[in-house]
Amino acid sequence: MSREDDIRARLNGIAPLPWRVHGVDDTVVVAADRSEVAAVDGDYNQPDTWPIMEANSRLIANAPTDIAYLLAELDAARAEIVRLEAERSADAWSRERGGWP
Repeated sequence: MSREDDIRARLNGIAPLPWRVHGVDDTVVVAADRSEVAAVDGDYNQPDTWPIMEANSRLIANAPTDIAYLLAELDAARAEIVRLEAERSADAWSRERGGWP
């Protein structure tokens, strides 16, 4: 299995989507079924770190949909490469037979 296959397999095995940051504790990420996915730890006595902890929670909450989006973009880019390569091959074949100026 490739690394990409491993990523797709991990993505398929996660808790139900969407994930979101908990409404009360913005350092906790919960799944659609309200199960806890992650709790971001940090020093609650250091208010300067709170924005970082909250940003980490938002990143975790959005990771599955972001990864799925990026994988779909990768698939689309690969399909476009295949299409362009086929078009280039067809053009080259046509030129070889005098059908292209």
